[in-house]
Amino acid sequence: MKASIPLARPVLEAAADWHVRLKFDTDDDLETTAQLAEEHAQWLAANEQHRRAWALVERMDQQLCQLPQEASLSALNTNRPTQLHRRTVLGGLILLAGGASFGWSTYEQSLWHSWVADYRTAAGQHQVIQLADGGRVDLNTASALDVHYDANLRLLRLYQGEMLIQTAPDNLPTPRPLVVDTPQGRIRALGTRFSVRIDGDSTHIAVYEHAVEISPQSSGLPLILESGQSARFTRTGIILGAPADDSQLAWTRGLLVAIDQRLDDFLTELSRYHGGRIDCDPAVAGLRVTGVYRTGDINHVLESIALSHPVRINRFAGVWTRVVARD
Repeated sequence: MKASIPLARPVLEAAADWHVRLKFDTDDDLETTAQLAEEHAQWLAANEQHRRAWALVERMDQQLCQLPQEASLSALNTNRPTQLHRRTVLGGLILLAGGASFGWSTYEQSLWHSWVADYRTAAGQHQVIQLADGGRVDLNTASALDVHYDANLRLLRLYQGEMLIQTAPDNLPTPRPLVVDTPQGRIRALGTRFSVRIDGDSTHIAVYEHAVEISPQSSGLPLILESGQSARFTRTGIILGAPADDSQLAWTRGLLVAIDQRLDDFLTELSRYHGGRIDCDPAVAGLRVTGVYRTGDINHVLESIALSHPVRINRFAGVWTRVVARD
């Protein structure tokens, strides 16, 4: 059977345009709606590539209706929502049709994958995933994860956020390795319990049982990380960190632990569970914070900080919170 001709970018752009027109240009005018539907039918009938591109649109339509908060915020901050939607649709079509050959950026590919991942959490949400082999994943706030098991490999692909993994022995006659891929490289579990967190252009890992092997994407020098150790790695190298501390896993119980932490660093961490921006005036950034706080009630946490420190809380339009010095 002859292979299908790859979809051309103009065809994908046209499919994205049709999705936008059908979404935004239809209204209560039945005649206009009917005419648009007829034109769309003619476009589909004109070319087999048109039909293939539209099939991709229909395949991804459900995911597009569930875009995460960051996309919603972008829509609020633009005067051209149709252009934003078209770009989102086109990005998804390019990825489904072959991705990198179209020059779609690594960042945009990662963002798209985050939107349509098998498992996603919103800001402040915690999800427990039971793996097919008996293992367990705790997925932290604002995270996105794909899980793919086949005959040769148990693969977890983390696109953003943080997770804690408790591995289990494979039940196949020939045990499959369990690996975690991030944008920076691969982590191979060696019978273990460990956490993985993506932070900008690096991945942080802490090992609580047994060991893992870290292989940065662009380096041929893997490193074995033992129980009680932590490290940060980029695409090109690995830097050992402070000893792994169980208090760093307080998020699995809905808690945030601060021990003599700078206020600005504490607020940066707190904002991960909020979905909006939380920061402070430089004049109070160096104040120290110690305590155990519940991530499920951010307002209560901020009120507690205001009671225990010489600061007050300013809120702007429900999306930006700023901590400043008390008058």
